This record gives sequence, structure tokens and C-alpha cells, in this order.
Amino acid sequence: MIIKEGTIFAITCGKYSEFEVVTICRASTDFDIFELREEYLSIHPEQREDYLFKEYEFINWVLVVRCLAEELDYWTWHIGKYDSPNFRLSENRSG
Repeated sequence: MIIKEGTIFAITCGKYSEFEVVTICRASTDFDIFELREEYLSIHPEQREDYLFKEYEFINWVLVVRCLAEELDYWTWHIGKYDSPNFRLSENRSG
């Protein structure tokens, strides 16, 4: 899957109660997320196994080492759970 230059996207990880938005980014250039994963795993083959992939190390590699995207400032707006309008805003998260 190609992310085109200028596209704004969220990097997320986790599942269920551990789901989180890690950061919001804007692509600095076109890149294929599956080719990027394979390139990273060729450098770190020990992370191919389940439970050994280091998500934050990968994100740092994409953003800092490869400079493929820039982090953006953002807020999250949670509008509730279990049919309850329990609104809350996160603190501003900076890129």
C-alpha cells in the first residue's frame, strides 16, 4: 500500500484496551508500507516473530532514520464508550 507525499495518517498500535494513537504524521515522500516493513525486518530479522516486533523502534526508524514522514501536533477527542457520552480531550501531543 502506497502512502502518497502529503497524506496525513495516524500510526496506531495495540488492541482493545491497549489500542493507542502513537502519532499523527504527514508523508514527506511516497512510500509503500509493506516494502518498508520488509526493509526494516531485513535489518532486524529477529523481530519477524510474533511478540518480538519493537513497534516504537520501527516508528523511530521510519520518522527519524528514514525521514519518510513528519510528526504533526494533534489532540485526540474521545466521545464515549459503551453508549455513554463521556467526552474528553487529550493533552496536545506534539510531533
